[in-house]
Amino acid sequence: VGVTTVVVLTHPTMLIYLCLLFGLWHFHLRLIQQGIGSVFGFDLRNTFSPARRSLLLTLFSAYVGLFYCLKPLISIMFVSGFLIFMHALLRDPKNTDVTPQFGKFVHDSDDEEIGNEDYEESRGSA
Repeated sequence: VGVTTVVVLTHPTMLIYLCLLFGLWHFHLRLIQQGIGSVFGFDLRNTFSPARRSLLLTLFSAYVGLFYCLKPLISIMFVSGFLIFMHALLRDPKNTDVTPQFGKFVHDSDDEEIGNEDYEESRGSA
């Protein structure tokens, strides 16, 4: 979430186009739901039918997605992947636990090494 917020805030053009796109789709859906045919004295039924408006808005959505949202999306994925990789690479191996199902006993790295006989005694076997 943090990486996404930072990357999105560094691309204000994308935010503006997404807000414009949201407003246009919202306006289009309101016109359809309320059956409004004319806006500001301009008859929309003849020039821009709902099917034609939907097509234009879909094309505009694809344009915005391709030219304004793709680069930030790739940046988000790259930065997140880089941070995850660096976290895994720089992680302290002393703090990792191994479970008994994989053949090793879980212990702290500062403790003495536990041998097989200690492991068998801790399980209650003779």
